[in-house]
Amino acid sequence: MREHVSNYVGCDIAGNPDVRLDLNTPTLPFRDGAFQTSICTDVLEHIEPMRQVFLELFRVARQYVIISLPNLYALGFRLRFLQGKVLSKEYSLEPRNRQRWLPSLAESRKMIREWLPAGWQIAVEAGYYPPAWWRHGPLYTWWAHRYPNLFAVAYWGVFERKQD
Repeated sequence: MREHVSNYVGCDIAGNPDVRLDLNTPTLPFRDGAFQTSICTDVLEHIEPMRQVFLELFRVARQYVIISLPNLYALGFRLRFLQGKVLSKEYSLEPRNRQRWLPSLAESRKMIREWLPAGWQIAVEAGYYPPAWWRHGPLYTWWAHRYPNLFAVAYWGVFERKQD
């Protein structure tokens, strides 16, 4: 994202981030409102203090928070599991970066609504459907909208601070 955003600070436990963080310690080392937007994609499901880190994302953001969570209940994931295929090392017995939580799309939506801090609102909330899947036509589209837990591979939410 660095090339698309000014004043970018990348945080991670591995690799070469600007700030190395272990989010199992649930306090972010930034002041209140330090960033216009905080973004957390496919991270919360890996950490024990999920709720505390969720709330920290809102504390350090002035205007927007963007969050994604995978939906491992989606049909494509289920079929791979049934075939005995490992999706990635995150879902295997290897210790690095293991999943701790496996929320469905519906659970993610419910959790977000319950945990959303006062003064914030949902701007956009959606399930993510892989673009190639939409080529299957209107019947697939009908099923996907009727059963989003079965077809959306991720939850995406954009949250904004309410205007006073």
